[in-house]
This record gives sequence, C-alpha cells and structure tokens, in this order.
Amino acid sequence: MGKWDWLYERKSQPIKSWVMDEVAARLGAELRGWPLVVESWSSDQDKSRFVPVLERPRPPEPVFQLAFDLTRWDLERRFDEIDAYMRGERWRPRAKTTDDFDAAIFLWRWLTEQLEAFREATTGKFTRDELVELVTRIERRALDVAPSLLH
Repeated sequence: MGKWDWLYERKSQPIKSWVMDEVAARLGAELRGWPLVVESWSSDQDKSRFVPVLERPRPPEPVFQLAFDLTRWDLERRFDEIDAYMRGERWRPRAKTTDDFDAAIFLWRWLTEQLEAFREATTGKFTRDELVELVTRIERRALDVAPSLLH
C-alpha cells in the first residue's frame, strides 16, 4: 500500500459538513477541557452567578445533555416548549442541585453564543437546521458518545 492510497479510500465530504466537523471538534474539546474560558461577561450579574460554576469541577453528563437539548430547542425556536419545560421544572432529573441548574444555564448560553458567533463569522451560510445538527455533533465530541445514542 502506498503512502497516499488512503486518500482514494476516503469518501468525499461536502465543505459544509467538513466545516461542521471541525467546529464540533474544537468546541467539543473546549467543553471537555473544563473550565471554559470566558472572554467577557454580558453583565456583572451574569459574572457573579456563573464564575462559581467555572470554579467547580466539571458538571455531570446529564447537565451537559440538558444544555445541549435547551440549545437545540432554542435554535428551533421552540420557546413555548422551553418555557413550559422550565416552569414545570422538568429539568430536575438532570440538574439535581442549584449548582447543576446554574451550570446547565451557563452551558446553554455559552453554546448559543458560540453558535451565534460561528454563524456571524460565516455570514449566515449555515441554516438553523444545520446549526441544530452542529449541536448534535458538538455533543458527540464533548461527551464522547456514539452517534446512535444521540437524538
């Protein structure tokens, strides 16, 4: 087998899919490398609420799963469902403590901000549906989960 034979065996991949894989790999690595780096805070209130989240150990996996779900629903503009989910406290099985809840909210906001920055940097070339798919790819990388076990 020649040095470059592996190239012939690779399937071609559309550029958008390749970019999404690269973004998922980078953001997944950031999420695995807890604590996350925050360049600036939107308010002093957010800073005082979420700095302690970053000072604690990495949240448990269900907290991350909750944040990924909230991010997907947000991108899908399922605001009424998010509202009912939060008001009904259906998040409690995955965020058992106040610290877990704050971590989930922080991760949801962080993911949303990262995706908004990505979409802005790519001048809107990625649809909301593609961003929802990107969230699943990030989740797979961040939690090291087989694709068949995700949504």
